[in-house]
Amino acid sequence: MTATTATEEPRVESKARRELRSRWLPRLAGYAVFLAVWSWASGRLVEASLLPSPWAILREMAEILDSGLFLRHFGATVQKILIGYTISPTCWAPPSESPWRAGGGTGSSATGWCSP
Repeated sequence: MTATTATEEPRVESKARRELRSRWLPRLAGYAVFLAVWSWASGRLVEASLLPSPWAILREMAEILDSGLFLRHFGATVQKILIGYTISPTCWAPPSESPWRAGGGTGSSATGWCSP
């Protein structure tokens, strides 16, 4: 090793430590404060049935994973999302009044097929 390489290694290490302190520790502290406030507020400021604690949510998630219902719940969620995205274009303007059509349409969603 040369003398230059030996002096560069501590500088790189201190830069990594500086980045850890300046970037990651505040983020982790922010998450910790968020979880602490959430835990405190659950059951005190808001009923636990409306705002369950993060630990209750983690317990429920573990139960769902253990019971094997995760894929069923996940599939139902994806199905609802796909149905929503499939139905939503039909409630917009007909193609002749589409705001994306060149020179056509009023740009108002009130002219859509599902408007009252």
